[in-house]
Amino acid sequence: MKDKFFWRIINAVQGQGSGNWRLPILFSAVLHTVLLIGLFMVMPSSSETRTINPSPSFVSARVVTLEQAKPKPKPKPAPRVAPEPRPKPKAQPKPAPRQPVKKPPPKPKVDQKAIALKRKQEEERKQREKAAAERERQRKEQERLDQLQKQREQEMLAAMAREQQARQQAAQLKADQAEVASYTQVIASLVSSRWSRPASARRGMTVVLRIRLAPTGEVISIAKVRGSGDEAFDRSAQQAVNSAAPFREIRNIESRIFEKNFREFTFLFNPEDLLK
Repeated sequence: MKDKFFWRIINAVQGQGSGNWRLPILFSAVLHTVLLIGLFMVMPSSSETRTINPSPSFVSARVVTLEQAKPKPKPKPAPRVAPEPRPKPKAQPKPAPRQPVKKPPPKPKVDQKAIALKRKQEEERKQREKAAAERERQRKEQERLDQLQKQREQEMLAAMAREQQARQQAAQLKADQAEVASYTQVIASLVSSRWSRPASARRGMTVVLRIRLAPTGEVISIAKVRGSGDEAFDRSAQQAVNSAAPFREIRNIESRIFEKNFREFTFLFNPEDLLK
């Protein structure tokens, strides 16, 4: 049987029969060949055939009436919802007209020579200002030194003047003291010449009198500052002063010396100086 099948295939391939059946026959032969080869490969050999004894089983059965499946109810159509009205489109603001872009002015050309000249002039100006400031500083310093020197000279002259004045004052004071001592001696001589010694007078007795004179030499007042303890002796001293007045020699004395030394002065009356 197999041989006949193969011969049919061969005849079909060689072109026997009608020309319209060649291609289907060829395709069918190839397909059957493949199926047979697969069948032989799958079928087990006789040596590997096993005997399977099915185990008895009990089967229970009952009559069941099948109900016809009810058709599912058709879902109700959803209620028709009216579409929401579309919001009216907002009026878009009109775009501002585009301002024409201003082109930056062209940069001026840099003149390097002018820049260098300007820089040089600026440096020269700074040098002149610096020199002027230095001259001004030196001038002020010289003025300060001159002022200091002048101040020192003035202080030196003032010191010399004070020293000269002090010397003059010392000399004047010495001269005034000598003149005061001279006029004091004149007054003492006049008083001693007018003194009448009392019987109670003893050696060592002294009395201090405060005498006020006028510029003409007249006695204005006599006051006892410290007595001797003997009224007769003290009274005789006061009488001697009154008898010697006026002291006309006082008129020749300078007023400043008179005011300072003889307008009011104390007079020590001591008999020891009067007695020989």
